[in-house]
Amino acid sequence: MKKLLFILVVLTGLCVSIVNAGMKVTSVANILLSGGQYYLDNDPSSFGGNLSVYFSPVINFSPKKALVPVFNIDYNSTSDVHELAGGGTLRRQSVESGGTIKYIHTLKDFKLKGRIGYKQSYISETNDEKWGEGLFDYSRLLFGAEASKTISEHDCSLSCDY
Repeated sequence: MKKLLFILVVLTGLCVSIVNAGMKVTSVANILLSGGQYYLDNDPSSFGGNLSVYFSPVINFSPKKALVPVFNIDYNSTSDVHELAGGGTLRRQSVESGGTIKYIHTLKDFKLKGRIGYKQSYISETNDEKWGEGLFDYSRLLFGAEASKTISEHDCSLSCDY
């Protein structure tokens, strides 16, 4: 989480300097907040909430070159409605955060795209499980490349991700 925050601060500074240099920045953001509660045999569960944040300041260097950083955080704390064999219900909280940077270069008939990113996921399935110590917690470095061409108004692309 600290790494993602550091990357966000650095890229925000980069965006500010790019705007001052006269390049065009188009930002897209989406925030979704929801909550819920379920009942099992007329017994209410604890109230849970979900939060999803998506932010992308698209930086256009020229009509043929662009940088697309994407940041997202998803938090889910609503309980799943699954009754366990020994009684009770499954409690689950999860946090996924990540960021990617995609560079797009348009040639005559092709678009070449390269991307790198980082994703971190924490899943807590019991009351005593701590964030970062769970069985299903992981972090992952992402990278990939893509080439696409428009043929008869359809995009045909070849991509490789890791």
